[in-house]
This record gives sequence, structure tokens and C-alpha cells, in this order.
Amino acid sequence: SVVFLFSWFVSPYWVVYQIQQAVDQNQPGKISRYIDFPAVRSSLQPQVEAMLNQKLGTAQPDNFIEKFGARL
Repeated sequence: SVVFLFSWFVSPYWVVYQIQQAVDQNQPGKISRYIDFPAVRSSLQPQVEAMLNQKLGTAQPDNFIEKFGARL
């Protein structure tokens, strides 16, 4: 029981350490084992689009050109 609790608590820190080691050693293959890039991309895309629309003032595009420009 104690071993399970210890491993449950330490596990995230071990993964972060492994990722940091892979970054320091410039090993993208190791990094990709820990990071689900398609999930990160799909999670960040709406956030980035909303931020850009807010900064550009195109949150509610009125016509086709504005909509096209916002998507571009």
C-alpha cells in the first residue's frame, strides 16, 4: 500500500524529469513518447484562434472576406 502511494505520488515528477532529460539531450523521439501532439494541437487551436480574433478585432466577422482572413 505504501509502495503504491509512493509511486502514485512520484510518477508525475518522474515523467517530467524524463521529458526534461530528453529536451536537454535533444531527443525528439523520447519527447514524443510522453506528449500526445495531436491532442495538444486540437486543444490549443481554438484557444489560439480566439486570442487572435480578439487581438485583431475579428471576433464576429461580418462578411466573407473577414471570415476568410480570420481563418487564414
